[in-house]
Amino acid sequence: MKDWLLRIGHHVSVRLYDGRAFSGFLLDISGEILEVREAEPGDWNSLGGEHIHFSFPEIRAAFDNSLEEQIV
Repeated sequence: MKDWLLRIGHHVSVRLYDGRAFSGFLLDISGEILEVREAEPGDWNSLGGEHIHFSFPEIRAAFDNSLEEQIV
C-alpha cells in the first residue's frame, strides 16, 4: 500500500467493481479509516460535497487493484 498520508489534500477518483464511482479530496486518515469529501478537481473550497468514510480493509475487498486514483 502506498503512503496515503502524503495524499491528504489531494483529489482521488475511485471506481467500484459494479461501476459506481466517486471523486473528491482526501481529508483525513485516522487509523484504518479514510475520509473523502466528494468534489470535482479544483473545487477544494466547496463545502457542499458529501463526506464518505471507508477503511483500508473495505478498499481491498471492494475495489479493483485496491484503488484507482488520480492526483490532480
